Amino acid sequence: MITTSWEEAVPDDNQRIVLLNWLISRSTTHAREHAAPTISGQSLLDILAGRLVTKQATEQMRSEEGAGGSEGEPTHSIMRLSDVHIETTERHRYVALLVKYLDISIREFSVEDMVDFTGREISGLESERGVTAVHLMTRLPRDESQLDLGRYRCVVDYSAPLTRKRIEYFLCRQLRRQAEAEEWKFSANVKRSKRGKVITKEFKYVPRLELHMDVSRGLNIPLSTGTPELSSMKFTKRSERQSIGKKADVKHEEVLANIQIVIHANQGPSEAQEKRNWVSLIRNHYTGLGYDTKLYYRHVNGSVIGGDIHQAIDGATDLLLCPREFLSLAEPVSVCPRTY
Repeated sequence: MITTSWEEAVPDDNQRIVLLNWLISRSTTHAREHAAPTISGQSLLDILAGRLVTKQATEQMRSEEGAGGSEGEPTHSIMRLSDVHIETTERHRYVALLVKYLDISIREFSVEDMVDFTGREISGLESERGVTAVHLMTRLPRDESQLDLGRYRCVVDYSAPLTRKRIEYFLCRQLRRQAEAEEWKFSANVKRSKRGKVITKEFKYVPRLELHMDVSRGLNIPLSTGTPELSSMKFTKRSERQSIGKKADVKHEEVLANIQIVIHANQGPSEAQEKRNWVSLIRNHYTGLGYDTKLYYRHVNGSVIGGDIHQAIDGATDLLLCPREFLSLAEPVSVCPRTY
């Protein structure tokens, strides 16, 4: 039997968990045969810093039901970029983002006296809500001459309910707003006639910053009943431009439509490792084309499950599957608001 002293059993009050991740830069476009240019991570982070200075780095979480009542009260939870800090070394540049989540549902919390055990509720002002803050630290190449593949090592504070999924949503929404306001476009050569005439056409595109983990959620999720069996994969692309004119038609017509592609797992190899590689290749292909991915699993009893997961489970999954480190700090991290 192993015993520890009281001092060893007391946890470090200033210890924090950080999740080791990759920050991936990629771009999406409606161009069917052409890939949009990939913007460097430094340029995209500079855009976020600029939106902070102009007080535009704020997003309302509109997917949630509003909890505000009277006029003037908040109606949605809010995410905002609170601070940007840059450190440069001989080989790398480190960019730290402080992201905050103001939860519309948290207006008060309970406290209790440690001597006489009397308690009370502490409430914020009419427009004040509970806040959670996390740091996202990304390592970038120091100079433009260094190799930049659009894939950067990063660490994320673990602090529920501000999960990796919400942070990624915030970053992508901010970059989309910037790209749409400035009408980002790229040029590509397109054949427009049977004679093979080539013209130059401009396509709109949107940059993204995505958080990827080293350990995939896809196929090896441990459950009490064993590893679930993959049933199918669904790839969805919203508002894709499609041609509805026939080859012989003089008038060329196009429409916008939502596309869904379903690939059943039984079409892949039977051997487990080969199937994982097969699934990975298919997911990478359609993700690169701008499709959203959902995986459907089959329980041992034959039922199929799928779709999004609860926010609390999402945070627990981050903690379970992401490689992580424990940092012991000399003093608590301050999340006091900063005024610009």
